[in-house]
Amino acid sequence: HLLPEQMEAPIGGDDLLTGSSGAMPGRHVQLFRATQAKWQCYDAYCRVCMGMGLNQLLQGLSYYSVCHTIVENNAPSTGFMMVLCFQSTTVA
Repeated sequence: HLLPEQMEAPIGGDDLLTGSSGAMPGRHVQLFRATQAKWQCYDAYCRVCMGMGLNQLLQGLSYYSVCHTIVENNAPSTGFMMVLCFQSTTVA
């Protein structure tokens, strides 16, 4: 006979799911649970930094638009309207 009379359990088998070692979470799960409590502080810090970075980017765009429209295009009213648009975006 090529096949055995009784089927052997595959590697791991049912013991993996029902045994004591199968019920315990892996080390990566335990590490994730331990660091998850510290993650909220990091998330809040990242959100504040992203908000400040976006504010600085819009401030830079407003200065660039003023300089570009006054020096290159000789249209200061357009530059000031763009500044008004960028500044209202930073407030919102």
